[in-house]
Amino acid sequence: MSNYAVYKKWIAKLKKNQKLSHQKSTTPMMAQYFSIKHKHPDMLLFYRMGDFYELFFDDAKIASSVLNIVLTKRGKHKGEEIPMCGVPYHSHENYLERLIRRGFKVAICEQLEDPASAKKRGSKEVVKRDVVRIITPGTLTEDSLLESKEFNSLLAIMCVEEEVGLAWADVSTGNIEIEQCSIDQIQNSVSRIRPKEIIIYDNLEKKDTIKGNLKEWSNRVTYISGVIPKLNNLLLKLCDAYSVTSMNSYGHFLSSELYSLGMLVDYIHLTQKNNFPKLKSPMRFSNTSVMLIDSSTRGNLEIMETVDGKREGSLISIIDRTKTAAGARLLASRVSSPLIDVEEINNRLDQVEAFCKKSDKISEVRLLLKNTLDVERSLNRLNLGRGSPRDLLAISNSLEQIPLIKMIIQSLNNCLEINHKSFFFEELENFGDYKVLYNELSSAIIESPPYTLRDGGFIEKGYSKELDDLIALSQGAKNQLNSLQKKYSDETNINNLKIKYNNIAGYFIEVPIRHGDSLLRDKGEALETETIFYHRQTMTNSMRFTTDELDAIQRKVIESNDKIKILELDLYEKLVSLLKNEAENLYLLAGAIASVDVASSLALLAIQEKYSRPKIDNSLSFEVIGGRHPIVEKSIHNQTNSSFIPNDCELNSKKNDGGGKLCLLTGPNMAGKSTYLRQNAIIIVLAQAGSYVPADSATIGVVDQLFSRVGASDNLSRGHSTFMVEMIETAAILNQATNVSFVILDEIGRG
Repeated sequence: MSNYAVYKKWIAKLKKNQKLSHQKSTTPMMAQYFSIKHKHPDMLLFYRMGDFYELFFDDAKIASSVLNIVLTKRGKHKGEEIPMCGVPYHSHENYLERLIRRGFKVAICEQLEDPASAKKRGSKEVVKRDVVRIITPGTLTEDSLLESKEFNSLLAIMCVEEEVGLAWADVSTGNIEIEQCSIDQIQNSVSRIRPKEIIIYDNLEKKDTIKGNLKEWSNRVTYISGVIPKLNNLLLKLCDAYSVTSMNSYGHFLSSELYSLGMLVDYIHLTQKNNFPKLKSPMRFSNTSVMLIDSSTRGNLEIMETVDGKREGSLISIIDRTKTAAGARLLASRVSSPLIDVEEINNRLDQVEAFCKKSDKISEVRLLLKNTLDVERSLNRLNLGRGSPRDLLAISNSLEQIPLIKMIIQSLNNCLEINHKSFFFEELENFGDYKVLYNELSSAIIESPPYTLRDGGFIEKGYSKELDDLIALSQGAKNQLNSLQKKYSDETNINNLKIKYNNIAGYFIEVPIRHGDSLLRDKGEALETETIFYHRQTMTNSMRFTTDELDAIQRKVIESNDKIKILELDLYEKLVSLLKNEAENLYLLAGAIASVDVASSLALLAIQEKYSRPKIDNSLSFEVIGGRHPIVEKSIHNQTNSSFIPNDCELNSKKNDGGGKLCLLTGPNMAGKSTYLRQNAIIIVLAQAGSYVPADSATIGVVDQLFSRVGASDNLSRGHSTFMVEMIETAAILNQATNVSFVILDEIGRG
């Protein structure tokens, strides 16, 4: 039984018992733990204890096994020792990442006050703690937990009568979309969205029907228990999230769409607590604007992942030459949802052609893109209050590249004869250079800032005179310590007397233990000119002391450092506020830069792999000359250093050469028939995504739907024979396909 299965079994047991009972002998700290754990029974609870997050009972057993850390004991409960394990606070993200990858949800319980504040309320009072965030696979925001080249989508599914509403968001970027579909189309939509987590109401009437369509994604489903909220209550939360009085300003929504959107926002509220992310306006995903590809066809063509579920070896891995994370995500989105509008497709192809014609600009722009970091995710972390000085630096470095990228784009525009009224990169040209914002950020943040705010020291010298003065005051006090150490060493004749510092004791004087007694003289015996040493601590090999003079310097240093931290945080918040004010434009700018990345990377792909620009129109033509399968071609080259043998495919009923809409392919085993079928389907996907294609030439009439019937299906596990499965799926294709659909069938009816 897997660790996750063991954990789910414990959760079921815990829910049945309703709560962890505790005896009167339970300590106040454990009583607090039980109270918090009872509210989060289906999650691992990271309970903050000083510099560690600690886990207890079955949480500890599960975590110690998954993380391979020591399982120890802490106190007793009901006469038995309490299992416990812990992870350091400063490096907890490494452990979180491993737990999240295994499907666990983690509740982060923080200390809301320091121990001194708790003691003021009473000697037996415990430090106030509460859950400040719930981390789930679909609500990640930290770079260390995210796949940079993939969307981290959270999908909500709601059914109202026969309508199914889908709403999905990437909390790390703020992107949010909605879609309406039928129940039997859920699987196809989910395979396109590829969510990291799916949420469904446990009491949903059609839950079992929906569940049946999510078989391949069952390990990503979270069922929300309790009574399903009324739509009006969810609408209030939606309006609050978007600071509007009505959602009508965003367009007309069906009840199922509003329900799923409200459900999505409600779940984000639940997991993010008081730090709600900046969500962009909900965008409607239209099935009528993209090529429809069913889930089995996506798998058969290995568009986003191989049959083994890996990115390496898939179509996206073969064609991805992007330099930015946002560019990689945009490319994946385009390949996953190819367009069916001829003008829009050609617009994208024009972008690629621009770089192909001015190939010297490709390397130039890629050098700049390399220094353009993930602005979207940095902005959203700052909006959530989870940002760091490094996010400010990332945005600053990205803004620095904008004027240079714009110059390259302008040179591309000037060299092309484009018939459109405006070129694709005009959106980028319309943006300002953000020189003021860049100058502010670059003058404020040092070149290598710390990862966290609490480390401090991230403001550049010269940015704030007040801060510089405080730092000088603190440094001056610290410099006095060197003089003081020499003075005490000379005065006591102890050459190895040292002034040291640690976080607990602060500054202290340390001498070898053999010299300690000489400093322990009666204070009344000391001369007025002699320093009085006050004993603080005896160690195994040394003794520690302090003096009035050292204490005075320490107070000065602490006071200065406290003021420095407060001022640095204030300056940081002002910089964040500046970025928040420009957030909308910066999001658009990030999108424009991602488009440049995709265009330049596809141009590089075309040049390196000898791809050609396809001719896209609204005809019924399909003519590919010298076509190649990009995945197989790459595999052959890597394994044998040999070349793929190109081939043609012509399906054109208007020609008088005997051609038509049907190609019946025969040949011996291992002749490459299956490769040929998939190859032509992949060429269509690439062309309508806006990419050049692996062929000498290609003329493609826009395809609205792509179907395949290749290999066995999971329906075999439902008791259907191979022949029955093939007939059912072929019938479905015939019922759904139009005159501009593309279908590949491999050995149909062989059973």
